[in-house]
This record gives sequence, C-alpha cells and structure tokens, in this order.
Amino acid sequence: MRIFALMLVATCLSFNAVAQEKGKAQDEKTTEQAPTPSVGKEIGAAVNQVITAVVKDGNKLATSEIGVFTIGLVAWKVMAKPIVRFSVGILLMWGLLWIWWWSYRKTSLTHVVVATESAAERKYKLVQPVEGRALAHGFVLIVILVGSYVLMFA
Repeated sequence: MRIFALMLVATCLSFNAVAQEKGKAQDEKTTEQAPTPSVGKEIGAAVNQVITAVVKDGNKLATSEIGVFTIGLVAWKVMAKPIVRFSVGILLMWGLLWIWWWSYRKTSLTHVVVATESAAERKYKLVQPVEGRALAHGFVLIVILVGSYVLMFA
C-alpha cells in the first residue's frame, strides 16, 4: 500500500508542476510551450527513486523477525479459511464414514451372533439384514460425501 501511495504522490507532484507551468503559459498568452522532455525525465527519476526505496525497505522487512511474522500473518489471513475448511471437512467425513460403516455392517449385512452359550458349546445364529436399510444407507452415504465435499471446497 505504501508503494502505491508513494508512486501516486510522486506522479501527482510531477503532473501538478506541469499543469502549473501550462497554466502560466496560457495566462501569459505566449506561444512557447512547456518543455515536455524534461517532465518525462523527472517522472522517470521519481519513479525510479520510489521503487528503489520500496525494494530496500521490502528487503529489510522480509529479513527481519517482525517481517517474517507479518508475512506469516498475511499468509494466514489469505489461507486460513480454506485450510480450516478442508481439515474440518476431512475429519468430519472420516468420522461420519466410520459411523456409517459400523451401522451398515450391523443392519444391512448378514452376520453371525452367539445365540446361546454354555460351558460345553456355543450356538450361533444368522441375523438377516432388515429390508430397505441398504437403500437408506446408500442415500446417507451420498449425503455424507456430498456434504463433506461442499464443506471442503465450496
């Protein structure tokens, strides 16, 4: 921001001087014109000095501890929201997928459970899936994946 302000001030001062010279020439109604080649040289010299000062100050700032901290703050300000959204989205997606997989195995897949247990033997039985649960789990899976994607990238 300082760079643009300094360049603007230097440019405005040069143009102001040129405008004043032109105003005086028109008031006096002379046929002589303001010397334009020197104005270009003055503007070029002013811009060169401003850029040189900015580069020197920028290098000093970038190599100091405060400059590094400031650059880190600016980078955090620019990148914080996407990084946090992506991290939260990944964690939420993995947590919800783990719960979804546990629920899907328990309700939508055939599995074996212990029916009776005695000292001599165990009896097992098959538990059949509940009708319609696989379709509901498929819908929930799509909602989890789309919701996580929207949270991470929207």
